[in-house]
Amino acid sequence: MSETDKNYDKINSPDYIKLYRSMIELIFEHEGLINQTQRDILDSKIKEWNLNPLEIKSLEDEIRKNFLSLNGKNILNQARFIINNVKSKNYVIHPLEDYEDIHNWLNHGFSLIIEGKYEEASRCFHRALEIEPENTTIYLYKGILAGVEKKYNEAILWFNKILKHNPKDHLACYYKGITLYHQNKFEESIKYYDKSLEIYPEDTITLECKGEALLRLGRYEETLTCYNKALNFKPYDPAIWTGKALILYTQNNYDEALFNCKKALEINKKYTRAWHVKGLILERQNKFKEAIMAYNKVLEIEPDYIEAWHNKGLALSTQGKYDEAIACYDRTLEIDSNYIYAWYNKGLALSAQSKYDEALLNYNKVIEIDPEYIQAWYNKGVILEKQDKYEEALICFDKAIELDPEYTDALYNRGATLYNQGKYKEALDCYDRILEIDPYHIFTWNEKGIIFNMLYKYKEAIECFNRAIKISPAYITAWINMGNVLKDQGKYKEAIKCYNKAIKIRSKENLSLLERDTISIICGKYEEANKYYSKNLKGPSGNQNFITALYNKGLALSHQKKYKEALECYNKVLEIEPLDFFTWLNKGALLTKQRKYKEALKCFDKVIEIHPEDIKALESKGIILKILRKYKEALLCYDKIQKIDKKYPYIKAIKEQLVILQKKQEYKKSLKHIKKDSKS
Repeated sequence: MSETDKNYDKINSPDYIKLYRSMIELIFEHEGLINQTQRDILDSKIKEWNLNPLEIKSLEDEIRKNFLSLNGKNILNQARFIINNVKSKNYVIHPLEDYEDIHNWLNHGFSLIIEGKYEEASRCFHRALEIEPENTTIYLYKGILAGVEKKYNEAILWFNKILKHNPKDHLACYYKGITLYHQNKFEESIKYYDKSLEIYPEDTITLECKGEALLRLGRYEETLTCYNKALNFKPYDPAIWTGKALILYTQNNYDEALFNCKKALEINKKYTRAWHVKGLILERQNKFKEAIMAYNKVLEIEPDYIEAWHNKGLALSTQGKYDEAIACYDRTLEIDSNYIYAWYNKGLALSAQSKYDEALLNYNKVIEIDPEYIQAWYNKGVILEKQDKYEEALICFDKAIELDPEYTDALYNRGATLYNQGKYKEALDCYDRILEIDPYHIFTWNEKGIIFNMLYKYKEAIECFNRAIKISPAYITAWINMGNVLKDQGKYKEAIKCYNKAIKIRSKENLSLLERDTISIICGKYEEANKYYSKNLKGPSGNQNFITALYNKGLALSHQKKYKEALECYNKVLEIEPLDFFTWLNKGALLTKQRKYKEALKCFDKVIEIHPEDIKALESKGIILKILRKYKEALLCYDKIQKIDKKYPYIKAIKEQLVILQKKQEYKKSLKHIKKDSKS
């Protein structure tokens, strides 16, 4: 929670520094100096409230120096209210007849605000207003209550009533500034903070609030100026040093930020917010152990400091210590069951452990708390896509895109989901939308090229890979994919140039085993590939590297005409990934080479079942049906191909040939019938 978020509670919080200041101001208001009896009382309070003597001395000097130039009446009223409010913290509920004094009604109302009993508090203030309808102090309290209830427009009306009566009421200016801040009207907010500071220039709380508003506008230097001014007035206030540290942290100025945390902790070693901000800074510097030590220090002093539990979880999660991170998130949720960031980050940690069903429960909880939490919709979609629940995944991605039409990650994964469903045209529409938003999205150019290659639109595919390479010449995947397209066209020399370029970008010594395996196969170095895939096959069977290595082993063995061993590899892949249509396609091609046509047809039918518009599978099925003299069925395959790609090469000639062969076949059958009839 930021300082501004807490400021509606400042007047009634047990802030003993502010209470001490009010006592000093009252003494100067009535006496003009501090006598010995008063000094003894003040010293006892310093001890009782565990105040820093150096800060207290600075505070007294400041008040003594500036008191005569200030509006004494406003200070006196503010001091009385603060003292009465702190006294009323016993929350003793008296009979209503005892409250006919206006200040009692106001103090009782504040007690009820602290308890969260806003309606009862409102009745107290209403009664006070009945007693003194023109009392602007009541307007102030009514405005504060409206602000606490997030009725910001109503709060503004109350503060305006005060300012109409007294344009120099610094508390009305201050609270109006806070209210405008909460309405995201930062420029107007600053205007009223400035008015408050004109009246009460050393009000460090107002300076901090103004700093936060400037920060939201990205005016960092002015923000720091506010904190530096505040430090001039209260150099021994750890809150100001910590606030300044947080500003420097947002500017990535970590060394200075840590210095300011150190200053705060020199003043008060148990100031938890300084320890917490120190943890944030260290975490940003990837000093996770030190960051966790800082968070632990916070929790040692204040065991229910919710942000420390949450951020400790983030630090542990970043290190891959997911179980420990989840324990921190669970502790966070024990303190506040609606702490949305803990639910979300717990979902991420569970997802990282492949505990997808549990992760989904957490994302659902996030969406229940905030239906417009866009990242929860997106990550829920990612998990559902991994679980092959494509329609459900699309609903999530669509919701994320509805919330942010330019959310390219959601569009990208929507495209990938449609691709997995074989809906290539719709996937291309998604990718085109991304490129309208971000023409330099290299992964989208690459994916678009892959789809064009699938549709045998080689020219378009190469254009896409070239665009990706132009944006990022070291994008090795695009070089390999372009090589694949050229290889599929039989342009082997050009393909090898692309593969060699990939190798030059990342020398062979630095390539992963999987990359070496793949490049060796596509360059025709099958024996070399065998060395690499055998190393990849040492991993767990469900591992993606294992599956890819097994598939590539099948390719290499097939090129070496070791068909039996190649089929064993493909079959093992399909045991793990039964919907891997590339493996079904290559298995079908291998069986075709062995003239096992019926088995090959089953493979191509499986590919078409997974991706109904796969031209390669339809073409291969058509060729086999032609070999088996099933010309009518073969024609159906080429009819489908023509619907998918009207520019498919020689389609008209192929179909005409099949029609001729079908007619010849029918003619021969009719001749056989005539011969049988004549014999009978």
